[in-house]
Amino acid sequence: MTQVVTKQNAKEAINGNHIAVLDFWATWCAPCRQLLPVINDLATEFEGRVFVGKVDAGTEEDLVDEFNVQSVPTVIFFKDGVEVERLNGAKPKNIYKEKIDSLLG
Repeated sequence: MTQVVTKQNAKEAINGNHIAVLDFWATWCAPCRQLLPVINDLATEFEGRVFVGKVDAGTEEDLVDEFNVQSVPTVIFFKDGVEVERLNGAKPKNIYKEKIDSLLG
């Protein structure tokens, strides 16, 4: 299950997990809505091994600025608290899965 990430819990989500994936999305964004089931599937598939969270770019402007998110959807991958990759736009599930698998080693 995906977790809601806000300014209050973002640092814990990123630094408190070996691998973290944050999906920056917005309610008005059609590609974001297309990506929602993919992100939910990844959260279920990697539960207990990878933190998967969603950041509402419409309400979390501070996080959008902090992570320099220029468009939504943007999915950012973190390993041990450090950003290692980001993907802009909605991609097929296998693209995200391959990134996570490679981070897990």
